[in-house]
Amino acid sequence: MDSFCSTFESFEPTHPELARVWQALGEPARRQRYTDARQRYAVVKLMVASMKSGKAERHALREVAPGTPRSTWRRWKRRYDEHGIDGLFDWRRPARSPVPDAVKEAIYTLRRADPSKQVEDIVAHVKEHHGCGISKTTVRRILHKAGLARRRGAPARSKQCGEQRLELGGMKLVEAAAEATGYVDALVDGVVEQLDEAVRQAAALHGPAPKADTSDRDALGRFTETYSDRYKKEETDEIGPGFASVEEKRPQKDARLFHASGARRDTIKRKTEALFYSPLVGSGRWDGIRVPRGYLLGELCGYEYMPSTLDQFTRELKYVGVSDHLWEIHARKWLEQTASWGDATQMAVLYIDETTKPVWTELYAESTRVSNVGRVMPGIEVVSFNTGYGVPLWMVTASGRNPLVKAVPKLLGELQNKLGGSEVGRIVVIDAEANSIPFLRGLEDGEPQRGWVTRLKSSWVAGKRIFNRNNYRSYRSGDRVRMGVCDFQDRDKNPFRMRVVEVERRTTGEVTYLGASMLLGQDTWSATQIADLYFERWPAQESVFRSINQAVGFKDVHGYGKNLVDNVTVVTKLDELEAKIQRQEERLDKAQDAQQQASERLRQATQQQRRKERRQETVARQLKGRAEEGKTIASKTAQLIEEQQQLSVGIAGGAKAIEKLKATEQEATRKADKIDGALERYKDEREVLESRRRVFRHDVELDSLFSVMKVGLTLLVTYVLKEYLGRARMDVATFLERVATLPARVRYTPELEIVTFEYNHRDPDVMAFLSEHIEGMNAKKLRMKSGRILRLAVDPAPAPRRPPPPNRRTNPGDRFRNN
Repeated sequence: MDSFCSTFESFEPTHPELARVWQALGEPARRQRYTDARQRYAVVKLMVASMKSGKAERHALREVAPGTPRSTWRRWKRRYDEHGIDGLFDWRRPARSPVPDAVKEAIYTLRRADPSKQVEDIVAHVKEHHGCGISKTTVRRILHKAGLARRRGAPARSKQCGEQRLELGGMKLVEAAAEATGYVDALVDGVVEQLDEAVRQAAALHGPAPKADTSDRDALGRFTETYSDRYKKEETDEIGPGFASVEEKRPQKDARLFHASGARRDTIKRKTEALFYSPLVGSGRWDGIRVPRGYLLGELCGYEYMPSTLDQFTRELKYVGVSDHLWEIHARKWLEQTASWGDATQMAVLYIDETTKPVWTELYAESTRVSNVGRVMPGIEVVSFNTGYGVPLWMVTASGRNPLVKAVPKLLGELQNKLGGSEVGRIVVIDAEANSIPFLRGLEDGEPQRGWVTRLKSSWVAGKRIFNRNNYRSYRSGDRVRMGVCDFQDRDKNPFRMRVVEVERRTTGEVTYLGASMLLGQDTWSATQIADLYFERWPAQESVFRSINQAVGFKDVHGYGKNLVDNVTVVTKLDELEAKIQRQEERLDKAQDAQQQASERLRQATQQQRRKERRQETVARQLKGRAEEGKTIASKTAQLIEEQQQLSVGIAGGAKAIEKLKATEQEATRKADKIDGALERYKDEREVLESRRRVFRHDVELDSLFSVMKVGLTLLVTYVLKEYLGRARMDVATFLERVATLPARVRYTPELEIVTFEYNHRDPDVMAFLSEHIEGMNAKKLRMKSGRILRLAVDPAPAPRRPPPPNRRTNPGDRFRNN
């Protein structure tokens, strides 16, 4: 190897490029670069010697220069082989002074005047007319920062230079809705607030910030094979540490070490938007955004995040516990934004229902009846609160069964606090699961008092007298409706009066009974209006559930953590079983005592019978002996004959008594065996239930977080349909499938984002409908997150290849028009 100069003063570079850089540097910079080059030379020299001695490259590098990446050492060796000692020096030129503002304005003007202007031409123009020599990299950086940069190569299918192609052009309308409502920014503010609060709590609880855990990592920071040992399940563990519940993990987490805690607000906003839009480009799981369409995440949120990045971000939000805070922001924001979507009556109505999500697991976990699979299985329940015009304000997720009659009173109070005394919820509409007198009475007697409407089970009304009925009146589709009053009782025989609405079906003649609170006065609320309140559940809630699920997969379950808790149902059954076992043991003791007594009486009777039989045999021998001897009948013989007769009678009676005692003993034995069998079954059942005393509770924090994101996305689409597209009769799923996916071209000016939709000849209905509303949307001057105004256009339809069929609609797009 070449020898390095012994002193700084004697070094002179031989390569022309390094010589020019060397002349431009000051003496301190030269000395620093000389020192760095000597250190690199020492590493290269020692590495070459070590590898010649037979050592492996990785092993030699760990000994010679610990912490130096192998790629760095290879780059030094390659440059040394090419340029000798000069190759180990830093050839970068010193930083130049900032580009003058006049030059920047010239660069902006050249690109705006001609979007196809090449960077090389801009560099030449600036050098010639402004006397400023700048590099192509500097020009590209200036253009990119100003939003005037172009993608590499010609934009695909672009008709104008300087345009960018959008695969999801229709999502620009959703972006405009997000800016108009401020919804996404409000969620981001909520995330930032929760992160800041978690950091303050961690500082107060743990003191000085701890250092990040770097154990089980190599010198380059990569995980070693022992890193995952901390997640191994021990024999005594009922569940592995990696699958523990968030409640167990949260106390161990220090929010100051989270990546999100030190991130800028813009970064948190991009990641929040990535969570928001991820259902559109993936399959509901993080690995789903690895599909080829996953790159569209960059088009929607500004960066093509990888699954691991978003997974880490959501786990940090889970440990912070942001879902409840985000739901509160969601409720307040959409209550304000949608106030004009309904009248005062609808504003006061609150539809309450629940939906179930199956959790496919082999663990013994909290279960519920899952309607879409028709069985009881592990699952979670979501209680939803929708306004009278179909806006889901709040959803509460719970593990396993969460009965409405128990959950709703508490949740109504919480919602009232979140909404700050709003009129929402003055009238509660709920399904037949609310058929509980204490629950309905609690709604009327609460603070504030709430009216209610529910469907009554037929068994409730059977045999009841409905008085003060009015006459039947016509209702929907030929049905008839009337209303009366009926008295009910709770379990304690306390009276409870309610209005009963009878809806008679035209086709079957069956009657559907609806119950309504007496607070809904007959003068204000007619039978037709109360029936409408209940039957509007379908478009205002059931249909919304279905729409959200079809659009973004609402019933997909997110999160995998589990927590072992006491199974209240099993514990109750065990208590009942213990009482049964105790009673059976007492009965068994009595039955066994009776069996023993019967056996003892039988034994005594059998012994006495045998004595009588032996005595009878003796008497018979004596009488036979006297007869053979020819003795006359004397008093002794007469006594024997009389005794023999008495013994015969006694033996016959004893035989009957023994048969009865045997039957008694058998009955006592059978009864004791029956009680003993039942006792064994109870003990076996107790053993099975003891193994199920502890049940796994599902983590719902992550699922609740994604629920607010999915519901928020569908509401933004609904906002677009109502406010921008003339209250179009279009489902959210239809918008996301046929409008959001329209390809478009976008061109940026300092004030405008000009989006031009490419004509989709396969869907003339959507294109005609969109073209009809373009002018109205442009008149609204919709603001985008870049600060520019959105300007929309649609490419003209191409000339038809053949005349349209005679039965085609003359006005495509009218199917979506709200007439």
